[in-house]
Amino acid sequence: MINAALQQIYNQSKDVYVKSQALKGMGYYVRMYRYIADSSFTSTSPILKSAAVEALTMICATENFDASFGASARTATQAIANYLLQALQSQDAGMIALAAGALRTPARNFKVVLADSLPILEAVLQKIPLPNEIETYNELLHTIAYFKGIEFTPQKNNLQSPHQLAGTS
Repeated sequence: MINAALQQIYNQSKDVYVKSQALKGMGYYVRMYRYIADSSFTSTSPILKSAAVEALTMICATENFDASFGASARTATQAIANYLLQALQSQDAGMIALAAGALRTPARNFKVVLADSLPILEAVLQKIPLPNEIETYNELLHTIAYFKGIEFTPQKNNLQSPHQLAGTS
């Protein structure tokens, strides 16, 4: 019932902040993952896209994930993994950073589920604009290190002043 009410709020509201809260609320219902991604990933609003990935992250970390899906848990994990890959390829810094973090959820074992996706992660990493998106770059770099089973060393922003980061002197 509550998930239907959240869908109704999402569909009827014109306020992106209300819609984003509805999406995050849907994150408490593991079976909402398709609706969350399908209804918001194509949005023009970075707020809604980030809220959707936050909701998927919540679903990934849900303790009763496997029990909720039963024999379909592996299929659901693969579907969510594919949505997270889609988020990584979005060129939206917020989605990329959040999806990269979600892929490190130990319970979902994404590094096995997406073992053949390392070239995709590395290609996305190369497209992240530096130095402006150093945090996003480091989130994805952390995930790549996690997938490879190596130690993560964050890259530092070597700029001298905050004005250089914004492209001014």
